[in-house]
Amino acid sequence: MEKITQTIGALALFLGTVAAAMTGFYLIKTIPFAIIVALMCGLLGFISSSAYVMLNLRYRVSEKKITPGLIGLFLSSAPVIFILVINAMHKP
Repeated sequence: MEKITQTIGALALFLGTVAAAMTGFYLIKTIPFAIIVALMCGLLGFISSSAYVMLNLRYRVSEKKITPGLIGLFLSSAPVIFILVINAMHKP
């Protein structure tokens, strides 16, 4: 179970990093459809991060306070936070 949990944690960290990077690419206008890819990777990263946190709490794989699942969860939420900030700035 430890190997599966570590794999899910690495996947969550990878997807969160891709989501945050694609949000950055959208900000500098390099890739026009980057926000869609960022949202898709963010959703998958959020699901895998939640699975990692659940498995980590259930089987006590890692006793660290900051785990790859939590970092992936934070990075996966970057596109959603970006969209919320943009919508808040453009309110009439």
